[in-house]
Amino acid sequence: MRNWVTVLFLVSFLTLLQGQEPDSVRLNIYRQLSLFPQEKVYLMTDKAAYVSGESIWFRAFVTDALSHREDFVLSRFVYVDLIDPNGIVLKHHQIISDSSGVFHNRIELESDIAEGAYMLRAYTALMRAREEYLFEKRIFITDPQSSVVSVEPEWTITRDRNITLSLSFKNLRDNSLLSIETVKIKAGDSELQEFPAKRPIKLRVHPQKEKYIYLSFTHANRQYAKYFPIPYTDVDSFDVSFFPEGGYLIANEVSKVAFKSLGYNGLSEEVTGFVFDSKGKEVAALECLHAGMGFFPIIPESGETYYALCTNRDGVTLRFELPAVHTDACMLCVEQRNECFFISVHDNRSYKNQDLFLLMHIRGEVLYANRMPQRNMVALPVSGLPSGIIQILLFDNDMNPLSERLVFNRPSDFARMEITPDVIPNERRMPVNVRIELQIPREFSRSGSFAVSVTDNSDIMPDSSMTITSYLLLSSELRGNIEDAGYYLSNHPAAANALDALL
Repeated sequence: MRNWVTVLFLVSFLTLLQGQEPDSVRLNIYRQLSLFPQEKVYLMTDKAAYVSGESIWFRAFVTDALSHREDFVLSRFVYVDLIDPNGIVLKHHQIISDSSGVFHNRIELESDIAEGAYMLRAYTALMRAREEYLFEKRIFITDPQSSVVSVEPEWTITRDRNITLSLSFKNLRDNSLLSIETVKIKAGDSELQEFPAKRPIKLRVHPQKEKYIYLSFTHANRQYAKYFPIPYTDVDSFDVSFFPEGGYLIANEVSKVAFKSLGYNGLSEEVTGFVFDSKGKEVAALECLHAGMGFFPIIPESGETYYALCTNRDGVTLRFELPAVHTDACMLCVEQRNECFFISVHDNRSYKNQDLFLLMHIRGEVLYANRMPQRNMVALPVSGLPSGIIQILLFDNDMNPLSERLVFNRPSDFARMEITPDVIPNERRMPVNVRIELQIPREFSRSGSFAVSVTDNSDIMPDSSMTITSYLLLSSELRGNIEDAGYYLSNHPAAANALDALL
């Protein structure tokens, strides 16, 4: 998990918990939080796509990682980097807040910057300790002349990763072919090389570190430059991983098993499939809910093994083994119903006379720390709980971790905004007065700072794949890239189940 509190908890003071009472556990956790403060940054940009020569206007929201409050922030500076598709930092900005405490600035784009998908990275000094703490956001920069001149590559990629690249150039105004003599090309961060444009170009690439080809050429006394993603195609290669709830498949207990499917490019792969036992009997079916993830129920038998046959959209079917079935283990199960989280334990250990200890926290704020009741069931009302990812940890009597489960407490309400213009503009650059009305839930502060971006909705659509809410509550708490994180907090009917599969 990406949560910095979780890392601290598991690494720094699990050993300190042995033999302690609940109050001592709470005290040690809060002591660790005070010694190792952390922050989060969310970067709002005026849009998600830019034209070379424009400015990227941004506002950085900096919060304390525990409370998500701006007034607890320790850092005086925010650092913002513009990174090219090959991971090279092109621009580095150090931003200090203005007189009202707001971090904002802009990044000027050169008129000849290469077209492609870039990364914005934002962080404070406290966030430098680990790379996964840093905020990252993808933007696309386009060359306005790409609507006039088109480059059409044809790729041939061999099994040993030798590339043959053939290029054709077209004038989009009259659909005629252009005569380009030479091009300059580099793969990844290698040296720029010049090649004849009319001959096939041969390159040797390393898929793990070279994802893009940089290409530039000159036409009509103007230089064109663009990044092309290398289309590594290996439809016979995708991977499906399985994650039993609580960490174990326990014999003769109903288990919920989540799965995640990834393609060769590291992005989600939509699959369908079936689960079989060692005799070839079908015991479950699997289907993705969102972004290559889903879950299915299964009652594993002692001494049995299970595998899945999964098929991707290209019709390729591969076999994947499920985790082993345990007869001597303990696992957490969580179900949300009637506005409560019901936490139960399936205990199949050979020695059950020892106490179990349950710890629940959200970003380090302890919600529950006590011995598990004899009936191995705890009900936690949702009302009054902070919003975000709750980590539930189960320990034995010696404070050895036995099982872990993550759940998400959705916000009870969001701040809502209504924008009303005084007139409907009917001419260019016509002045318009806009009334902005905020509807803020009662538990929220009445004061705050706000950022608004105004764009032409016929050219630029809002980016709903990431919001400040989905980042602070979800993306910043989990390790790795979460595709379309905004979806999980949307009102889509499948969003809640997809979020549970993600966790």
